[in-house]
Amino acid sequence: GGGGGGGDDEAQRVAQAHEARSLARQARLIAFAGTYGDFYELVVQFAFVVLFSVAMPLAAALALANNVVEMRADAHRLMHSINKPLYHGARDIGVWRPALAAIGALGVACN
Repeated sequence: GGGGGGGDDEAQRVAQAHEARSLARQARLIAFAGTYGDFYELVVQFAFVVLFSVAMPLAAALALANNVVEMRADAHRLMHSINKPLYHGARDIGVWRPALAAIGALGVACN
């Protein structure tokens, strides 16, 4: 019998319409600003924990709680509020590595 292929065409049209709506939604979102601000925030937090944990031992636990909440908030932001970022490969974390090493060395000297 005939008429078996009509469902495939309809499914393809529905899929194309869904993809067009998804692309239009992405176009309206805020552009991804990069990871500099996120890394900066984490490095500053690391510095406070490493340098001042003797004065406030609870700082590490508070930083952990903050990071758990922030991880979920960042996931929501990436999924719903900004354009999906394009992947740009990197060999390492760049200039942040020597900054973290210096903060670690200062922490050992201070504590």
